[in-house]
Amino acid sequence: LGNVMQAQGKHEQALTCFTEARSALEQSGQANTSDAADVCVHLGEVLRALGRLPEAEAQFGQAYTIRGRIEGDFHADTVEAGYMLGLTLYGQERYAEAAACLRRAADAEAFSDAGTDPNADPVTRAYALYRLGESLHRLGRDEEAAAPMRKAVKALEETVGTDHRDTAGAWRCMGCILDACGQYDEAFRFLNRTRIWEEKQYGDGHADMAATYLLLGGVLTRGEHYGRAQEYLDKAYAIREELSGPDHPATAEVCVSLGRLHYAEGKYA
Repeated sequence: LGNVMQAQGKHEQALTCFTEARSALEQSGQANTSDAADVCVHLGEVLRALGRLPEAEAQFGQAYTIRGRIEGDFHADTVEAGYMLGLTLYGQERYAEAAACLRRAADAEAFSDAGTDPNADPVTRAYALYRLGESLHRLGRDEEAAAPMRKAVKALEETVGTDHRDTAGAWRCMGCILDACGQYDEAFRFLNRTRIWEEKQYGDGHADMAATYLLLGGVLTRGEHYGRAQEYLDKAYAIREELSGPDHPATAEVCVSLGRLHYAEGKYA
């Protein structure tokens, strides 16, 4: 019943069902069984959907511990629990802890891909690598973030495909990481792939397009391609002025980038 409620998006009802199931397992002495771990994962998913992240973290942590003890660290079910724990920590902006969990999940999936576990899910590994790269980027550890994000891009392209929004998001993050590493030409190529995807999906004038144009303008400025940088920053400004007005902080952000561009060009006035 809990699974049905969860699938229907009735999270409060699902939470009640899964809580009752967990209590029944505890009362029957089965608190540390595979069934109990499964219930903990479902509870974590529902609590996460409800925005109750600290409680979700506790459930995923318990599931990870139980599954690791019973099935081993490299089993697909253990990896799933560790991945969900990492995502929940990421959602709380606890990036260092998230990176540790996600690295374990990605490494375990790599081990499983070698043939240890026939149930290994390459999609889980792709997303574990993606969120690991993002976490390290958030921590300012871009040199370290580059390797897992490259793997994530390749894995997402091969699993969910090049038309998927998460693949486009990975291109964007890869571009930002490379930008931070001073690799401006390659950063532009990844960000440009995101731009092409977004223009196809949204058309010009979308808020996401403005954000991508702003990133492209910054990369081109740092790469000393000033004319092209001006074109993208002008597009970003036009969209944000239209959507938010000339005095909005988002529009002001573009003005800052334009100022940096003109400074780089030597146009100090």
